[in-house]
Amino acid sequence: MARECWFLVENLSAEKIHLTKEESHHLLHVLRLNKGDQIILFDGNGRSVRALIEDTTPSNVRARQLEPLKSNESSQNLTLALAVPMTAVMTEIVRHATELGVDRFIPLTSDNAKFSLKNLQSRIPRWHRIAIEACKQSHRSTIPSFDEPQSFRTAIASASPGVTLLGSQESPPLQWSGPPPTSTRLFVGPEGGWSERELQIAKEEDAQVFGLGPRTLRVETAVLAAVTLVQYFTGDLRQMQTNEHK
Repeated sequence: MARECWFLVENLSAEKIHLTKEESHHLLHVLRLNKGDQIILFDGNGRSVRALIEDTTPSNVRARQLEPLKSNESSQNLTLALAVPMTAVMTEIVRHATELGVDRFIPLTSDNAKFSLKNLQSRIPRWHRIAIEACKQSHRSTIPSFDEPQSFRTAIASASPGVTLLGSQESPPLQWSGPPPTSTRLFVGPEGGWSERELQIAKEEDAQVFGLGPRTLRVETAVLAAVTLVQYFTGDLRQMQTNEHK
Protein backbone atom coordinates (compact mmCIF):
# COMPACT_ATOMS: atom_id res chain seq x y z
CA MET A 1 0.00 0.00 0.00
CA ALA A 2 1.34 3.41 -0.98
CA ARG A 3 2.24 5.77 1.84
CA GLU A 4 -0.51 8.30 2.49
CA CYS A 5 0.53 11.92 1.97
CA TRP A 6 -0.72 14.55 4.40
CA PHE A 7 -1.43 18.19 3.58
CA LEU A 8 -2.29 21.08 5.91
CA VAL A 9 -5.40 23.16 5.18
CA GLU A 10 -6.90 26.12 7.01
CA ASN A 11 -10.22 24.42 7.75
CA LEU A 12 -12.26 21.38 6.85
CA SER A 13 -15.71 22.95 6.88
CA ALA A 14 -16.37 22.59 3.13
CA GLU A 15 -16.78 19.36 1.18
CA LYS A 16 -14.48 20.66 -1.55
CA ILE A 17 -11.24 22.26 -0.45
CA HIS A 18 -8.55 24.23 -2.26
CA LEU A 19 -5.02 23.59 -1.05
CA THR A 20 -2.70 26.54 -0.48
CA LYS A 21 -0.22 27.48 -3.18
CA GLU A 22 2.64 25.97 -1.18
CA GLU A 23 0.85 22.70 -0.48
CA SER A 24 -0.33 22.49 -4.10
CA HIS A 25 3.24 22.93 -5.33
CA HIS A 26 4.47 20.18 -3.03
CA LEU A 27 1.69 17.82 -4.11
CA LEU A 28 2.12 18.42 -7.84
CA HIS A 29 5.81 19.06 -8.35
CA VAL A 30 7.53 17.22 -5.49
CA LEU A 31 5.30 14.23 -4.80
CA ARG A 32 4.01 14.08 -8.40
CA LEU A 33 0.45 13.26 -7.39
CA ASN A 34 -2.37 13.60 -9.90
CA LYS A 35 -6.11 13.88 -10.31
CA GLY A 36 -7.78 10.79 -8.91
CA ASP A 37 -5.18 10.14 -6.20
CA GLN A 38 -6.25 9.98 -2.58
CA ILE A 39 -4.62 12.18 0.05
CA ILE A 40 -5.10 13.13 3.71
CA LEU A 41 -6.04 16.68 4.71
CA PHE A 42 -5.66 17.95 8.28
CA ASP A 43 -6.36 21.30 9.90
CA GLY A 44 -3.74 21.24 12.68
CA ASN A 45 -6.46 21.44 15.35
CA GLY A 46 -7.28 17.74 15.65
CA ARG A 47 -9.29 16.97 12.51
CA SER A 48 -8.18 14.96 9.49
CA VAL A 49 -10.02 13.51 6.50
CA ARG A 50 -9.34 11.29 3.54
CA ALA A 51 -9.84 13.21 0.30
CA LEU A 52 -9.77 12.71 -3.47
CA ILE A 53 -7.89 15.04 -5.81
CA GLU A 54 -10.60 16.29 -8.15
CA ASP A 55 -8.92 19.01 -10.17
CA THR A 56 -5.47 20.52 -10.66
CA THR A 57 -3.86 23.47 -12.40
CA PRO A 58 -0.10 24.16 -12.48
CA SER A 59 -0.41 25.99 -9.13
CA ASN A 60 -3.68 24.88 -7.54
CA VAL A 61 -5.26 21.67 -6.28
CA ARG A 62 -8.89 21.06 -5.38
CA ALA A 63 -9.86 18.02 -3.36
CA ARG A 64 -13.15 16.49 -2.22
CA GLN A 65 -13.61 15.06 1.25
CA LEU A 66 -14.36 11.34 1.38
CA GLU A 67 -14.41 10.39 5.08
CA PRO A 68 -13.17 11.64 8.45
CA LEU A 69 -10.28 9.82 10.07
CA LYS A 70 -9.96 8.68 13.65
CA SER A 71 -7.58 10.79 15.72
CA ASN A 72 -4.36 9.15 16.92
CA GLU A 73 -3.56 11.90 19.44
CA SER A 74 -2.49 10.84 22.92
CA SER A 75 -4.87 11.10 25.86
CA GLN A 76 -1.98 12.79 27.68
CA ASN A 77 -1.68 16.53 27.17
CA LEU A 78 2.10 16.80 27.32
CA THR A 79 4.00 20.08 27.57
CA LEU A 80 7.77 20.09 27.08
CA ALA A 81 9.53 22.96 28.84
CA LEU A 82 13.06 22.88 27.48
CA ALA A 83 16.23 24.82 28.15
CA VAL A 84 16.98 25.54 24.50
CA PRO A 85 20.21 24.04 23.12
CA MET A 86 22.04 25.07 19.96
CA THR A 87 20.01 25.48 16.77
CA ALA A 88 20.68 22.15 15.04
CA VAL A 89 19.93 20.15 18.18
CA MET A 90 16.70 22.05 18.85
CA THR A 91 15.56 21.32 15.30
CA GLU A 92 15.82 17.59 15.92
CA ILE A 93 14.20 17.85 19.33
CA VAL A 94 11.15 19.64 17.93
CA ARG A 95 10.86 17.09 15.14
CA HIS A 96 11.12 13.98 17.30
CA ALA A 97 9.17 15.31 20.29
CA THR A 98 6.30 16.18 17.94
CA GLU A 99 6.36 12.64 16.55
CA LEU A 100 6.20 11.28 20.12
CA GLY A 101 3.11 13.32 20.96
CA VAL A 102 4.23 16.54 22.66
CA ASP A 103 1.37 19.06 22.45
CA ARG A 104 3.10 22.22 23.60
CA PHE A 105 6.63 23.58 23.77
CA ILE A 106 7.91 26.17 26.24
CA PRO A 107 11.38 27.46 25.29
CA LEU A 108 13.37 28.28 28.42
CA THR A 109 16.37 30.26 29.47
CA SER A 110 18.25 28.73 32.39
CA ASP A 111 21.44 29.17 34.39
CA ASN A 112 23.36 26.90 31.99
CA ALA A 113 21.60 27.96 28.78
CA LYS A 114 21.63 31.73 28.62
CA PHE A 115 20.06 32.64 25.32
CA SER A 116 18.16 35.90 25.41
CA LEU A 117 14.37 35.74 25.33
CA LYS A 118 14.40 37.90 22.20
CA ASN A 119 16.78 35.50 20.46
CA LEU A 120 14.57 32.52 21.26
CA GLN A 121 11.41 34.34 20.16
CA SER A 122 12.86 34.87 16.68
CA ARG A 123 13.31 31.11 16.24
CA ILE A 124 9.71 30.12 16.90
CA PRO A 125 8.46 30.44 13.28
CA ARG A 126 11.11 27.97 12.13
CA TRP A 127 10.28 25.55 14.96
CA HIS A 128 6.60 25.79 14.02
CA ARG A 129 7.38 24.82 10.40
CA ILE A 130 9.41 21.84 11.61
CA ALA A 131 6.51 20.73 13.83
CA ILE A 132 4.14 20.86 10.84
CA GLU A 133 6.44 18.62 8.80
CA ALA A 134 6.72 16.22 11.74
CA CYS A 135 2.92 16.06 12.01
CA LYS A 136 2.68 15.11 8.35
CA GLN A 137 5.32 12.43 8.73
CA SER A 138 3.83 10.92 11.90
CA HIS A 139 0.17 11.38 10.90
CA ARG A 140 -0.73 13.74 13.71
CA SER A 141 -3.74 15.97 13.19
CA THR A 142 -2.80 18.47 15.92
CA ILE A 143 0.16 20.82 15.51
CA PRO A 144 1.95 21.55 18.80
CA SER A 145 1.86 25.12 20.06
CA PHE A 146 4.86 27.23 21.09
CA ASP A 147 4.66 29.52 24.11
CA GLU A 148 6.64 32.71 24.31
CA PRO A 149 10.11 31.99 25.71
CA GLN A 150 10.38 32.44 29.46
CA SER A 151 12.73 31.88 32.35
CA PHE A 152 12.92 28.60 34.21
CA ARG A 153 11.55 30.22 37.38
CA THR A 154 8.52 31.67 35.57
CA ALA A 155 7.69 28.40 33.81
CA ILE A 156 7.92 26.15 36.85
CA ALA A 157 6.04 28.57 39.10
CA SER A 158 3.06 28.47 36.72
CA ALA A 159 2.98 24.65 36.50
CA SER A 160 0.60 22.49 38.51
CA PRO A 161 2.09 20.70 41.55
CA GLY A 162 2.06 16.93 41.23
CA VAL A 163 2.08 16.86 37.45
CA THR A 164 5.37 18.67 36.95
CA LEU A 165 8.36 16.46 36.15
CA LEU A 166 11.94 17.63 36.06
CA GLY A 167 14.82 15.54 34.77
CA SER A 168 18.07 15.46 36.75
CA GLN A 169 20.89 12.95 36.39
CA GLU A 170 21.42 12.40 40.11
CA SER A 171 17.77 11.65 40.99
CA PRO A 172 15.98 8.26 41.16
CA PRO A 173 14.12 6.87 38.12
CA LEU A 174 10.62 8.07 37.29
CA GLN A 175 7.87 6.02 38.92
CA TRP A 176 4.13 6.53 38.89
CA SER A 177 1.49 5.53 41.40
CA GLY A 178 -2.21 6.17 41.22
CA PRO A 179 -4.27 7.20 38.19
CA PRO A 180 -2.39 9.08 35.47
CA PRO A 181 -3.06 12.81 35.05
CA THR A 182 -4.48 14.10 31.79
CA SER A 183 -1.90 16.89 31.62
CA THR A 184 1.81 16.91 32.45
CA ARG A 185 4.53 19.54 32.18
CA LEU A 186 7.95 18.00 31.60
CA PHE A 187 11.14 20.00 32.18
CA VAL A 188 14.39 18.96 30.50
CA GLY A 189 17.53 20.93 31.21
CA PRO A 190 20.56 21.95 29.13
CA GLU A 191 23.58 19.77 28.50
CA GLY A 192 25.20 21.29 31.58
CA GLY A 193 22.24 20.17 33.66
CA TRP A 194 20.07 22.19 36.01
CA SER A 195 21.91 24.36 38.49
CA GLU A 196 21.61 23.81 42.24
CA ARG A 197 19.57 27.01 42.40
CA GLU A 198 17.10 25.68 39.84
CA LEU A 199 16.80 22.31 41.58
CA GLN A 200 16.00 24.14 44.80
CA ILE A 201 13.33 26.19 43.03
CA ALA A 202 11.84 22.98 41.62
CA LYS A 203 11.70 21.47 45.11
CA GLU A 204 9.97 24.57 46.45
CA GLU A 205 7.39 24.28 43.66
CA ASP A 206 6.73 20.59 44.47
CA ALA A 207 8.04 19.31 41.15
CA GLN A 208 8.79 15.60 40.95
CA VAL A 209 12.50 15.34 40.13
CA PHE A 210 13.53 12.13 38.38
CA GLY A 211 16.66 10.69 36.77
CA LEU A 212 17.39 9.10 33.40
CA GLY A 213 20.08 6.68 34.48
CA PRO A 214 23.73 6.92 35.53
CA ARG A 215 25.15 7.99 32.18
CA THR A 216 25.52 11.56 30.97
CA LEU A 217 23.10 12.07 28.09
CA ARG A 218 23.07 14.56 25.28
CA VAL A 219 20.07 16.86 25.62
CA GLU A 220 18.33 15.40 22.55
CA THR A 221 18.69 11.89 24.01
CA ALA A 222 17.38 13.05 27.38
CA VAL A 223 14.31 14.61 25.76
CA LEU A 224 13.39 11.46 23.83
CA ALA A 225 13.92 9.26 26.89
CA ALA A 226 11.89 11.54 29.16
CA VAL A 227 8.99 11.98 26.73
CA THR A 228 8.84 8.21 26.15
CA LEU A 229 8.74 7.58 29.90
CA VAL A 230 5.84 10.00 30.36
CA GLN A 231 3.93 8.34 27.51
CA TYR A 232 4.70 4.94 29.06
CA PHE A 233 3.28 5.89 32.45
CA THR A 234 0.45 8.21 31.45
CA GLY A 235 -0.20 8.31 27.70
CA ASP A 236 -0.01 6.36 24.44
CA LEU A 237 2.24 3.57 25.65
CA ARG A 238 0.25 3.04 28.83
CA GLN A 239 -2.86 2.57 26.71
CA MET A 240 -1.03 -0.04 24.62
CA GLN A 241 -0.04 -1.95 27.76
CA THR A 242 -3.64 -1.88 29.02
CA ASN A 243 -4.98 -3.19 25.71
CA GLU A 244 -2.42 -6.01 25.60
CA HIS A 245 -3.48 -7.27 29.04
CA LYS A 246 -7.22 -7.23 28.39
